[in-house]
Amino acid sequence: MNATVPDLLVYEGEKKGLIDKSIGQSVCWSFKSTWDDLPDAGAHYCDVYDNKIANNIKQDDFFIVTHSLGSRITIDTLNRFAADREHCEECKKLDGLNATLQNETITVFMLANQLPLLQVGQKQPTITGVTGEYCMPDGAHYNERLIGKVRIVAFNDPNDILSYPIPPDYADKYIDSRFCPEIVNVDINVAQPKDLFGVTELANPLEAHVGYLDDDRVSALITNGLDRSHMNPLITERCNWTEYATKQKK
Repeated sequence: MNATVPDLLVYEGEKKGLIDKSIGQSVCWSFKSTWDDLPDAGAHYCDVYDNKIANNIKQDDFFIVTHSLGSRITIDTLNRFAADREHCEECKKLDGLNATLQNETITVFMLANQLPLLQVGQKQPTITGVTGEYCMPDGAHYNERLIGKVRIVAFNDPNDILSYPIPPDYADKYIDSRFCPEIVNVDINVAQPKDLFGVTELANPLEAHVGYLDDDRVSALITNGLDRSHMNPLITERCNWTEYATKQKK
């Protein structure tokens, strides 16, 4: 608790605005420039209102890996981006960028996410619960979607007391529908249970919170996914999976 909870308090306090701006700039630079084009030194501002960004988005695949509080920061960044677009006259001139984003899939891998906990007391986005209207080709607002799809893959260790599976209806309630959000939960024991006096097994909750990148299965799922045609042998041998579908709301 002492190792992780203070981060939450700092983010929800007076530093939230600075952290949000920093993340927004990081995302902007990732979209706008190649590694060699990034400034070497000095103070620089990345202007997201630039049609040239579309060229990079077309040729690259973008994904985000978050840990713990990073899950909340990422959702806040997305929802803030959507809110800013509602009153942005300059954004309407970015036809090339807007069209490119509407056909892009951005995958967010969340390790030890805290979304259900940190949603308490948060303000909901303006447009929720109408994903079908924005994301289905026959939807009334299909041409107004912001991104083709935001796919969230949430890794959760049941022994971690500070992370949670994301409920199936979370995206419908708390993520702007114009992102066409999709959620997948992956339950995985990254902390190995140990025998406790022959009575029961107990896993270290701190290891369960921070041990994801030390688990080869997590890396294999991030890089290879669950495509049956080229599934990593490690996943085939050590994981089971259950597929289910939920009806998308119109």
